[in-house]
Amino acid sequence: MTQTEIIAAVKGIHAEVDHEGVDIVYNDNNYDYDIRFTSWDCLFTIEVYSKDSEVPLAILPKTMTEIFDYTVDLHSEYMRDIDSMIDTRDYLDVYSN
Repeated sequence: MTQTEIIAAVKGIHAEVDHEGVDIVYNDNNYDYDIRFTSWDCLFTIEVYSKDSEVPLAILPKTMTEIFDYTVDLHSEYMRDIDSMIDTRDYLDVYSN
């Protein structure tokens, strides 16, 4: 699997995003993916295993940076959306009466 294929595969997997970070955990017929970003300490881990081997695939720094940026962007968008919903709720609480 090339580095470009790793990036495309990770971006194609549904990410679980919450206020604490991003989890992308998935397995298909060929690979196991485990990518985690924790926002409060900026901890980032990425592991991709081939089902044929117990050794993780080599992830180059450029690939790691691309996936890190992707997870941070997902989390930032989630937090902006939450802030927007809170602002809307607060506005409606004040002015809807």
